[in-house]
Amino acid sequence: MLIEEDLPHVLKNAFDLYHRLKVADGQTWVKRLLAKAGTEEISPPLAASINASEPVSSEEFSRLLEEIDYFKSEMLAFMRDYDVILSPVVA
Repeated sequence: MLIEEDLPHVLKNAFDLYHRLKVADGQTWVKRLLAKAGTEEISPPLAASINASEPVSSEEFSRLLEEIDYFKSEMLAFMRDYDVILSPVVA
């Protein structure tokens, strides 16, 4: 049995990809969620985040989807080399 520490090289991009996808629609999804929940007042940090977000162009969004697809492919390729992966829930 061999135990080794390893890290996918694309993992460093995970937070950036997640954030860019999360705000790609200008956080319209957050506004809909708040409206469905009947939220009348939101926290100042969330309001600032929503107000600072602008929707991206369709070209930029399709480029983002390509980056996410590459990220997922690289993660799957990384996992192919291992039978078991142990990871902390929070780094």
